[in-house]
Amino acid sequence: MWLRMTSRTAGSWIVIAVFGISGAWHLISPASFEWLMPPFLPFHQELIVVSGVAELVSAFGLLFRWSFAPALTVATLLAVWVANWWWAID
Repeated sequence: MWLRMTSRTAGSWIVIAVFGISGAWHLISPASFEWLMPPFLPFHQELIVVSGVAELVSAFGLLFRWSFAPALTVATLLAVWVANWWWAID
């Protein structure tokens, strides 16, 4: 299997870095994200860990240009949008 490593824009590297750092942080310190979780969502810790794993897989997928990575990245952004809106409105 050959990896396609063509040039990337700065934006691509920023997305990869942000998703990688954020995903790792979700796994290292899930409690630091508790306050962002809407009270109507169950299983806060589990959802935080799942979103962290999804962010890490997205980062690696974008880095290695896996075919599913763009779709997973969009799905992850849509999934965490609920918590972001809750935080913005609250």
